[in-house]
Amino acid sequence: MTAHQKTARFCKYICFVLLFSVQAWAEWQNVGNVTRVAVAGTNCVVLDTSSRAKVSVEFFDTDVVRIRVAPTGKFERDFSYAVDYSEDRKSPLVKITQSATQIILTNNSGTKAVIRKAPFSVQIFDESGAIVLQDDTKHPTVFDRVTGEIQTTKLRRSEVETYYGFGEKAFIEMSRNGKYIVNWNTDTFAYQIGTDPIYQSIPFFYGLQDGKAYGLFFNNTFRTYFDMGKTSPERFAFGANGGELDYYVFTGGKNRSPQKVLEDYAKLTGKAATTRSARCAGFSVIDGAILDLNAELVLDLRDLPRRGHFIAPGELHSIPVHHGSVLTSGAPLPGALPPRRPRARGPRAPTLPLSEMRWAARPPAPRLH
Repeated sequence: MTAHQKTARFCKYICFVLLFSVQAWAEWQNVGNVTRVAVAGTNCVVLDTSSRAKVSVEFFDTDVVRIRVAPTGKFERDFSYAVDYSEDRKSPLVKITQSATQIILTNNSGTKAVIRKAPFSVQIFDESGAIVLQDDTKHPTVFDRVTGEIQTTKLRRSEVETYYGFGEKAFIEMSRNGKYIVNWNTDTFAYQIGTDPIYQSIPFFYGLQDGKAYGLFFNNTFRTYFDMGKTSPERFAFGANGGELDYYVFTGGKNRSPQKVLEDYAKLTGKAATTRSARCAGFSVIDGAILDLNAELVLDLRDLPRRGHFIAPGELHSIPVHHGSVLTSGAPLPGALPPRRPRARGPRAPTLPLSEMRWAARPPAPRLH
């Protein structure tokens, strides 16, 4: 054997050892047990864990629980372009108690976030003591420090719990049950039914069962995914290719209503900017409210979330306003303007295609030469 052959053989051996070492190291690791609890302010606890990951659980708002998991042991800068910081928020008053096995955060209305210490898991209860959302302790929150991936798994309350949201998706069904959804903006030309991802990335959904709702918003800019019971009907999971596990749970308030979930989500992410006046498909937009030909209120745009809001011309009788869910024109909206008096039906108002619309509140963009 020549010296060149020996060198090549030695290099192959080293590469094999390194590859095996990386594969052995790059494995899912769960968060582990809570080893230390620190109270941060009046509404939050920060936890050290046996995996060296750091966790925070807080009542971000009265009916909103925020959970963060930082696998590196250090939280990223607490800033997000998805959050409307112009909103005047006040930290809710929260009672924090703990025992040898758990930590309990209780707001002034009785909603609770219960943190189990060994292993780490979170359960959220509404005012009546019913479960809103809970971790699956058989499939705990896990991460991979080498690849940066992170994932958490939640138990479904039942197999009839139904999910709505995620924005425009190429599915036939409005329900997202049994879907595997990817959020990664993709210019998918001439896509077919079932193609995913496509144009929008909106990691927000509603869970609804027996008239009781909750919402979940996953705030992560990496490629994210949601397994909404496709792998297993008893649970759903979501995660990302990197970054923190940072998500908000909207409990729906006292009545656990979709309307309250929408209000809190809009308060978190901001409401849609609106024009003073416009006309589209026979409907008028006046001072941010959509009116029909009888000047009756159809929708107040100022009450909609900024993210994921879109209106299809000719479809205002059934408006997709919040990420795939539908509110009809008769549905009550938070803070909606009172209906105006109907007036005599006159000549049909002319309509313009979108390409010819001119928005009164915004001058046309300058042409580039």
